[in-house]
Parts: sequence; C-alpha cells; structure tokens
Amino acid sequence: MREILGFRRFTTPLVITLLFWLGLLGIVIVGFAIVFYEESEPPISVGGRIGIAIVWILFASLLWRVLCEMPMVIFRGYETLAEIRETLKKIEEKGSPMAE
Repeated sequence: MREILGFRRFTTPLVITLLFWLGLLGIVIVGFAIVFYEESEPPISVGGRIGIAIVWILFASLLWRVLCEMPMVIFRGYETLAEIRETLKKIEEKGSPMAE
C-alpha cells in the first residue's frame, strides 16, 4: 500500500489493461449486433453483415490495442529506466574495475 501511495508503483497499467479487455468485449458485442441487426436501407444480406462484423472486429480490435499500448509504452520505459538505475547503483556499490 505504501508503494502505491508513494507513487513508487503505478496503478494506471492495471487500469489500462482492465479497460482494454472491457473495450475488446464491447467490440465483440458490437460485432454480434452488426450480424443480428436487420433494419437497414437497402437491406444487407446475412453474409454481408457477417463480413462487415468480421472486418469491424479485426480493425477495431487492432486500433483499440494500439490506443491502449500508447500509454503503456511510457510506463514500460519508466520501469526499464528504473531497472537500469538500480543496476548502476549495484555496480557503483561494488566498485567498478574500470574506475581504478
């Protein structure tokens, strides 16, 4: 709890992951709604609606993934930099043979 309150551990990646899965579920639900929605002018055949639903699910899922990954890159980069900092601290504590 202290890590979260002290901002040493971020909760945003967890929230983004949860939102990703909820959004993906919504995309699939809309895909099914496209298949079963019959009121359109001009009428679209079942095969046409299935094709539209497949295209929707594929492209919307890809776009949603990219949008969710964008902020995650920032957090992953920060975590990597923190690991590098810790590694450098350990090397500094041991004493580098190159410094002599």
